[in-house]
Amino acid sequence: MIISKKTAFVSTATFCVAIAASTIAFAASHSDGKAQEDAAEYRQSTFKMVGQHMGVMAAMMKGKVDFSVESFAKNAEAVAMLSQLAPNGFEVEGLSDDTDAKEEIWKDKDAFNEKMSDFQTTAAALAEATKSGEEGKIKAAFGPFAKTCKGCHTDYREK
Repeated sequence: MIISKKTAFVSTATFCVAIAASTIAFAASHSDGKAQEDAAEYRQSTFKMVGQHMGVMAAMMKGKVDFSVESFAKNAEAVAMLSQLAPNGFEVEGLSDDTDAKEEIWKDKDAFNEKMSDFQTTAAALAEATKSGEEGKIKAAFGPFAKTCKGCHTDYREK
């Protein structure tokens, strides 16, 4: 089996994110004052990867690049996996100096957690839709997924 450079990168990046998650958990449990900075860095790294994969899918959806079910599926699977890691970056309450996150995340954590759950659900549904190989089903699943991203950015991210 041949592993592409992109697949190897995604696997390596995912491994690094998982290691970062355990580091944040350790830092938070020891309250060394660096926990908020570590949490912000974890969030930013995770969502930067989400954004990179989202960009590829959005370009296909807008017709800027040719639609490829295989490429779309790889990106959707990566986002679904990253959506499961994303909540780890919000376990430490509070903001660092270098963040676009809003305090509202922790003021109403239940509402934020619901939006995070919606993100995970729609990301998983998008990845599942790609298994059909049908462009129409994939495009139909992309709309709700993109809407969850935009909704969270609107409510919980500084512009």
